[in-house]
Amino acid sequence: MAETFSKVTENLDRIELDRITCYAYHGYLSEEARLGQRFELTVEVFLDLSLAADSDELGSTLSYHDLFKTVYAAATGTRFKLIEALGQHIAGLIFTQFQVPAVRIKIRKPNPPIPEYYGSAIVEISRVNTEL
Repeated sequence: MAETFSKVTENLDRIELDRITCYAYHGYLSEEARLGQRFELTVEVFLDLSLAADSDELGSTLSYHDLFKTVYAAATGTRFKLIEALGQHIAGLIFTQFQVPAVRIKIRKPNPPIPEYYGSAIVEISRVNTEL
């Protein structure tokens, strides 16, 4: 999988939205479903941006605003027990709505419910669009 992702993305450009922050109810424990918590998502989409660079026209690129709305709605709209499943869901939506060749999603769960651990749990999902 990593080789395929690297091969697909090696000559592509990248748009990144860094640290999209939202409050959501993902998690395996019932307390997480009831109380919710803050999540941070970084999304990278890989595509050819040469037409946009040459034309300087918004219609020639992927709208950051539309990408943000898609990711934010997905992160806050459906509850998942695992952030791995959330990442997979977001990747599928991005492929459907924007038809990009590849995507990488990093989901950060600050202060997961682990006694005496004060860091973050981070899951990174890298996917290739097999429909293109």
